[in-house]
Amino acid sequence: MRRLGRQHGFGVVQGLFSLLIVGTVSVVSMPKMTEMLHQHLLMGIAQEVGAQIRGARVLAVTTGRTIRVRFDCPGAGQYRIVEVLIRRSVDNNPNRCSRRAFPRPDQRPGSGPDLDGPLLSLKNGVSFAAHRDVDIGPTGEVTAVGGQMPVEITVTDGELTSTLRVLPSGAVETT
Repeated sequence: MRRLGRQHGFGVVQGLFSLLIVGTVSVVSMPKMTEMLHQHLLMGIAQEVGAQIRGARVLAVTTGRTIRVRFDCPGAGQYRIVEVLIRRSVDNNPNRCSRRAFPRPDQRPGSGPDLDGPLLSLKNGVSFAAHRDVDIGPTGEVTAVGGQMPVEITVTDGELTSTLRVLPSGAVETT
């Protein structure tokens, strides 16, 4: 009987050795797992920005108006979808992204701009590392404001980055 009892299960030394191995593997793999989680969260933020660009494209096509997505507007890490009126005094206004100067909803509908979206912000600690504003025409075609296509928009937390590519067709890819 005693012989059978000794053959089943682990002894104290074997149990401690197993815990030592599991602990070592956990300690070694934790930084990599943390980095992977961090990258996944950053990619999620980039995908949220991409979803807003796609939403702006739908708005442009359904309303027959040109819509602009402006980045770092009015401040770092903020962005806003605004209607392009082809009036320099409005479109190039330094306060264009200000909720006070251009409130949403528009206080005087019909006087324009009527389609400006809310002011959006990236999560704390995340900013735009590279970006260019984009215009989306009534046909859904995307053009870069002051640059060439495709547009790359990069978000960063200072350590890791995630990049969106906006194509002329309006497709948005996350890398």
